[in-house]
Formats: sequence, C-alpha cells, structure tokens
Amino acid sequence: MTSDSLSALRSEATYRDTMISAVIHTIHLALIHSHVRSLLTRVATCTHVVTADLGIMLGPGFPVDYSLQLGVRNDSRKWMEHTARRARMYPWEYALGDKAYVGCPEFLTEFKNFGTLSAEQRNWNDTLQFFRGRNEHLVAAVKDGRKALSTTWRGSFAGLAAVLRVVMHMVALEERMLGPRYDCFGPWPVCPNSIVQRYAH
Repeated sequence: MTSDSLSALRSEATYRDTMISAVIHTIHLALIHSHVRSLLTRVATCTHVVTADLGIMLGPGFPVDYSLQLGVRNDSRKWMEHTARRARMYPWEYALGDKAYVGCPEFLTEFKNFGTLSAEQRNWNDTLQFFRGRNEHLVAAVKDGRKALSTTWRGSFAGLAAVLRVVMHMVALEERMLGPRYDCFGPWPVCPNSIVQRYAH
C-alpha cells in the first residue's frame, strides 16, 4: 500500500471520527418489551417486539449510528449477526458495552462479578460504567417527549422506522449544533500512522 493510500485511509478515519470510542449500548426506547401492533397493515391482530440500539462517540457524545431490529434476540447475538454494521468498524476500533456484549470481539466490557473481582477489575468496571453512562444522556434526548418512542406503537414497522430515522437525525443535528456535551480535546487523528500501517494490507 502506498503512502498516499495510507494517508487517505487515515484521513477517512479522522473524518469519520467513528466508533473508536463509541459507546454501543442497547437503548430500550421503551420499545424493548413494548408491543408493536399492526406490523402488517393487513394483519390487525399481529403484535411484535422491536428493539433499538444507539452508538455515540465517547468524547463529544455525538450519535453516530443506530439500528432498529425486530425480535427478542440478546444484544450480543444482534451485534454478531449485524455483519454490515460490524464491517464499518476499522480493525483498530473498539466499542464500550455492558456485560451483554461479553464475547463480542469489537467490544470492551465490564468484568462479570462472581465475588472475586480484584481492585483493578473493580476500577476498570467503574471507569467503563462512567463513560458508558454518557449514552444514557442521548437515550433521554431521543425518548423524552416523544410518545411514538416511549409508548406502544400501533402503526406499521415502516412507520416506526421512519419516525425513529427523523428523530435520530434531528437529535444528531441538535447535538452537533450545540457542541460537545463533555470536555474533549483535539482535533487529533483517530488513529496513529503506526496502527494504520499495522492493519493495512
């Protein structure tokens, strides 16, 4: 790979400012365990469960990704089966997740507590929870004041997906217009050249 190609790759990573420190955490949007009625307009009695998740940049707290999924699969399975989303992450990127994502190769998670955590492991868990909690602020921004996302939905899946798409784009625009929620520094490259070169093929 030429130096120009490496430079372009690094520039793309910097521009995307993607999920190297994104917090991926399932947001329930009050949709999880909520029933979405009339998924098919011709089947008025059909009820389904829909879940959504949200990814944000750890530093400024900007939303960068979300998905709406049908069914009650656990979080780790939803992530592992979402191949298109996983493919968007660079090899050097990691996400922060709760214990539901243990075993997902792209995630840094808490240590499970079976009564034998060391002081270092407890400190790791506290630190991870502190930064992962930033996602909850965005969850509130998405849900609050929007009955479509906090009560039982009685329309089509397409309608719900359209509502969520509009809400997510407006929340993302608002967050970027207001500026970062948290202290952050930079701009710096998302990834140093040495790491880019290690994974460049």
